[in-house]
Amino acid sequence: DETPDDLINWIEDNTPKDYHGEELADAYDFLRNADRWLGRVRATQNYSFWRYAADNMTAGVAAARRESKGGWTRYGPPSYWSKLGRSRGTRDRRDYLARRIAATNGVSMSTARREIMPYLATMTHHCKNRELTVAMAARYELEAEHVSFVTGSGEDTNKVQSIVEDARELREEQSVAASQGAFEPSPDHEPSEETAVEADEAAEDEPEGAGEANEDSEDTGGEEACDDTAAESRPEDDEQAGLSEFI
Repeated sequence: DETPDDLINWIEDNTPKDYHGEELADAYDFLRNADRWLGRVRATQNYSFWRYAADNMTAGVAAARRESKGGWTRYGPPSYWSKLGRSRGTRDRRDYLARRIAATNGVSMSTARREIMPYLATMTHHCKNRELTVAMAARYELEAEHVSFVTGSGEDTNKVQSIVEDARELREEQSVAASQGAFEPSPDHEPSEETAVEADEAAEDEPEGAGEANEDSEDTGGEEACDDTAAESRPEDDEQAGLSEFI
């Protein structure tokens, strides 16, 4: 099934094969009215207007016929579709550029296509302003095919390839400058490494038995201190209260 948007292309492309003179003028007048109704559908999203568009492009075009015509006519798909197929690659590059420009500048894709891309194409025509072309490629992160599309220069030419390389280096420099040293090593790490080396050297110079002697002395002192504390805290037997005092 075809929508009225597709059907009008079929009728418009094949009408001149059967209609001539005043019949053709009247048929195109009905197609003009149908296209107006389709525009209202796109503007208001009210698809009930499709009925009026369909009436004009079918019954209206048929009513424009005044004489019968014999023979066989070969109908074909709209030439507009074949043009779209041939220009698919170009439209894809255009839409990619518009998307990048719109995302970077905070505008819509239609604004980027209508108001920004023509100025960029004029200012960077054939890469004559090389510095501006490099800045453009760096800002929008463009590859060789996109630079070629904007400037009109060949994609495989040396100047386009060198512009892409310079733009890549420019982006890297701008990233490093914007980081404000976030990716550089911290200077606080150097003293800690020296301190670690000094600690290792001091551990190697210390006698082997010193550590064990210190541990034994610490254990002995700890045990004596515990005994003294226990003795002090233990009350005399005579001073203790017995059960007989409460009887």
